[in-house]
Amino acid sequence: MTRRYLLIAFAFWSCHSASAPPSLSDTLETTTHRGDSLFLESGSLARRTVVLPDTTLAVLNPGTLVVYARHGVRLDGDAFFDAPRPFTVRTRNLVMKGTGGWRVSAFAKDEGESAEILRGSIVAVKAYTSPDSESDTLVSGNMVMINRSIDLMEKETYDTTELSTWRAGTLEFRHTPFDSAVRRIEDWFGVTVEVRGDETKASAITGSFAQARLDEVMRALALALPCKYSIKKYAVTIEL
Repeated sequence: MTRRYLLIAFAFWSCHSASAPPSLSDTLETTTHRGDSLFLESGSLARRTVVLPDTTLAVLNPGTLVVYARHGVRLDGDAFFDAPRPFTVRTRNLVMKGTGGWRVSAFAKDEGESAEILRGSIVAVKAYTSPDSESDTLVSGNMVMINRSIDLMEKETYDTTELSTWRAGTLEFRHTPFDSAVRRIEDWFGVTVEVRGDETKASAITGSFAQARLDEVMRALALALPCKYSIKKYAVTIEL
């Protein structure tokens, strides 16, 4: 068995065998009511899926906070919303309203934000006062990117295949080069990954993880390459 195929076996092992439980702070999901608002927060290792009071389905990536009130949310983080009726998502830089399914990446600590439309129709507008305050209508295959520091909002097109896979919840690697796999892990779990060592020595990766947690994926990766890793909140370090 060559090294690049090792991850299949280890991925199966990591998802089906007993392991040391992560710390409470890593798995903690909180739900708090404050007046008419509902505060929902995910843990730092896995996604959280919730059905909001208006029947909108929300999939929260690790480290995400949403505050729900009256058919809409305020978002700090990375989340997918599947809204059967008009629904509003507000971030620091954007206001988006519509029906359908779309993913929004908008961490308050970051300058840039983006939204990708999987299906439906969304109207996006800047959430702040700007000389250029025109709205954009987005449909499946459209995305919007915004950077408040330079007051720029752009509408682009993208391939919906990756978002469809992300929404389905199965993370797959098929002879994926190591650097590409690292980018997939960053996008999938909403984390940053720092690699220390010679990346050219790392082999391609093959494996499949259904509804996997970040610690499960990293444990399988460490056994397959091999490498060492550490996870601290939303930052991963890999030592080759």
